Amino acid sequence: MTPILETKELCKFYGSGDSLVKAVDHVNIQISRGEFVAIVGKSGSGKSTLLHLLGGLEYPTSGDIIVDGENIAGLSEAELALLRRRKTGVIFQAYNAHRGDARKPVRLSLLYMGKESSHFRRVGIPLSPP
Repeated sequence: MTPILETKELCKFYGSGDSLVKAVDHVNIQISRGEFVAIVGKSGSGKSTLLHLLGGLEYPTSGDIIVDGENIAGLSEAELALLRRRKTGVIFQAYNAHRGDARKPVRLSLLYMGKESSHFRRVGIPLSPP
């Protein structure tokens, strides 16, 4: 089965010399459609950096990020914005503008994509919070 998300030798480094931090160091991942994956590790191990890279929020230092067959590592900001709108979604852990209801940003994203309210019901998203 072809992976829907894959990384090849993915790296994200900050600083240089004695101050070099290897937040993501040569990571290889393959995730197929239907798989559920957890990224776990201790504080400071690079989990958030990896998620930012996978979501197209940061550029890698080196390596490839392949989303649905397309290498996104070198896309422009505008192309990444389209990718985030059409293929990926990021809900920030500290994003509290919706008071813990993750459905609101999901509904907003669907509205930006031009989906009608009937689509919300079809994919199981209530139109109003419980």
